[in-house]
Formats: sequence, C-alpha cells, structure tokens
Amino acid sequence: MDWASTLIGAAIAFVSSIGIIVVERLFDRSGKLKIYAKVVYHRTIENRTWGFHNGSDGMFFGVPLWIELENSSNTTRVIRDVNLVLYKGKTRVAEMIQINRSGKNDNEYIYANDGSYSFMAEPKSIRQYTCYFSLKQENGKDLSFDKIVLRYFNERDNEKLLFLAAVDGDWKTKQFPRSGKWIHLKKKW
Repeated sequence: MDWASTLIGAAIAFVSSIGIIVVERLFDRSGKLKIYAKVVYHRTIENRTWGFHNGSDGMFFGVPLWIELENSSNTTRVIRDVNLVLYKGKTRVAEMIQINRSGKNDNEYIYANDGSYSFMAEPKSIRQYTCYFSLKQENGKDLSFDKIVLRYFNERDNEKLLFLAAVDGDWKTKQFPRSGKWIHLKKKW
C-alpha cells in the first residue's frame, strides 16, 4: 500500500507542475502588442512628406513613417514583413515596396530594422523604427485607392491588418498633410 500512495503522490505532483507551467505561460502572454504610426518627413529629401511625387522614373506614392511597437506582455512578440497595403473599398489594390535604404554616400539612410521590415518586440518594451514605403505608378494599370492599411504577420504566421489612413489615391501630384500625432493602429477599417 505504501508504494501506491507514493505513486499517487507523484502523479498529483506531476499534474500540478504541468498546470502551474500552463498558468505561467498564460500570464506571460497576457498584455498586448500595440502598434502606433506617425507620418514624418522623408529622411534624405528636404520638406517631402507622404503623397504623390514625380521622380526620374515617373509618378510614385511614398510614405515615410515612424512605427512604434509597444509590447506590454512578458513574451517576445514577432512582427514579420511589415508593409503598407492599398485598398479600394474592401479590394486589395497593391502592396507597397519596403525601401531598405535611400540617399548616397554620406547622405545614405538605412530604414526599419537595419534594412529589414521584420521586428522582435522584447517583453515590456517600446521601440521606434523609421520606415519608408513606396509604389511606382504602372502604365495602363488602375492603382487608385482610398485606404492605406498596415499589414504584418505574427509569430503564428497569421496576417494582421491595421487601418492607417483614408486618402484620395488618385495618382495626381500632391502631398497629404501631416498631423504630427501618433496614430494607434486598430483592426477596424
């Protein structure tokens, strides 16, 4: 009978230790990942903010953006392949190009996470990144849009879409006003 009591006690200890680990993991994941954005000026072209511009290769839409990642959980969070996606209504029109660097020689600037648009948000941290997204107008293709959405993939490879702005994407030369404020990006759009 003594060995049966020992065996039952060991089974209870094993099950309770697994239960404690599960509860600790749940508490570690509590907290949120919040993403904020702020439209800024281009790093290497003076007084240029987001909008439609004529370049040497034709018309393009450029968005210089500060992205701030706030992780209030006790777990490292993955934010992979951050990009801006253009929509017309609920239809995806185009994905913008993530610019890794701009300028030349002494005036060169490297964007995002040393040129990568994937990030690790450490536990209980806030990090800010300077990013730049661009899209060239394609001849004969209708790329008009009315919404800009930030897209990323999380640590489970799930696509996340967060509303950034509603704009008139008519491909006419113009700059949009900068509010100078941080925007808390949310799913509802």
